[in-house]
Amino acid sequence: MIHWRLHLLFIWTVTCFFCVACGNDGTSEDGKTDSANDIITGKSDTATVNSDSDPGNEDSASDTAATNDCASPFESTAALEDTFDGGWSTTQTLWRRASWTQNGTAMSPDRCIENSEGLLEQTVLEGTPFQGGSMQSRDEYHYGRWVARLKPSSVPGVLNSMFTMDWDDMTTTDDDGDGTHEEIDIEFLTYTFGANSGSVHFAVHKPPHSNYFVNDVELNFNPSDDFHEWGFDVLPDKIQWHVDGAVLAQFAFDATVSITGQYEMFFNSWTKESWINGPPRNDAIYQIDWVRYFPLKAACR
Repeated sequence: MIHWRLHLLFIWTVTCFFCVACGNDGTSEDGKTDSANDIITGKSDTATVNSDSDPGNEDSASDTAATNDCASPFESTAALEDTFDGGWSTTQTLWRRASWTQNGTAMSPDRCIENSEGLLEQTVLEGTPFQGGSMQSRDEYHYGRWVARLKPSSVPGVLNSMFTMDWDDMTTTDDDGDGTHEEIDIEFLTYTFGANSGSVHFAVHKPPHSNYFVNDVELNFNPSDDFHEWGFDVLPDKIQWHVDGAVLAQFAFDATVSITGQYEMFFNSWTKESWINGPPRNDAIYQIDWVRYFPLKAACR
């Protein structure tokens, strides 16, 4: 009888010894379950193996991040912004206002001036001789997005524009006009405007290829009825024109024509008899609320 009891005591003692060593709840001494501890260790080992076996993995991740970043390819902060607030004509430094003749129209700074509401107004005077207003940026720009809030004139017989041109090569001390003359246009011919209708003229020029790309887009609204946000994106492979965020036209670069260099931004208002059906019978006012330029991110070039 004693021998049997001693035998049971021996079995119970050995069992308890192993239970204490393992922990009463099946955990290790650090409090983590054995299975959880194995998973944590496994993650660390897996990460180490991946890093050692794929030395280019970091670059691949960087490339993926750059690709995702280029889904929104423009910088979020404008590199140029002008709101044409009061006193602009005497304090501004971003623009040269024309005092010379463009396209047969005599320009004057007096016809390119802010009003009391903080709007830039360019005016084409009625009749003859042809007299209008124009300005161009003092600096040059390259790939990026241009957007301006515009309201062209409702008076038939004028052209109101927003365009880029590499007119002056600013890396030289030569006179104006020594650039490539690569050009991107948004042009409003006001005689096309009617009740809930009108058109806008998009074009690309690169000498000797004038009007290499032309697209006259019919609109279901009159551009002179209200302000709209007009603009274009200058990308390494194409140009996209848009209004209020909606793309209206696209030109993909080819071996003949592309925008390769720096350029200036222009706004001008002028007239002539052919094509524009001028001169206007009344003074025609083009209003510009603001303009912004967002550069293309360096990673997206």
